[in-house]
Amino acid sequence: MRGTQNRYQKNCEGSRLNIDFENSDDVAVLTLRGRFDSDKSRGLVRSEVTRLIGDGTKLFVIDFSDVPYCDSAGTGELITVFRSLQNAGGAMAIVGPCERVHRLWRNVRLLAVFNIFEDVEEARAFVRQPKPVRTTNQEKAQTPLAGI
Repeated sequence: MRGTQNRYQKNCEGSRLNIDFENSDDVAVLTLRGRFDSDKSRGLVRSEVTRLIGDGTKLFVIDFSDVPYCDSAGTGELITVFRSLQNAGGAMAIVGPCERVHRLWRNVRLLAVFNIFEDVEEARAFVRQPKPVRTTNQEKAQTPLAGI
């Protein structure tokens, strides 16, 4: 998809989470707006990422700048997305979580797993970096979240 740009907004009826999507130069940017919790927004981000992986996208930036709240279910969904991208040979970066969300991720020790950046361009540059190819199960076991 290099050189193309696609945009759309998904307003999920009954949900408190909206997803704006932009795909430019092989990097999908999902901008989340609203609460990312176990209420009616469960599974929305995972389904969007799964759909995009199926379309060939493997590089993702998830912008949390407009997410005031993320509970353990939202965090669990993000871990699932991270693992799916790892398994597909992709990469994910997160932009701008608020202090409340950052504190949650720090408390559950995910700051060492999630790649968090201040702005979208910095995150785009990170996901575009070449990744080392894992060739053995032992090397895969040494990756973050391998035991989850």
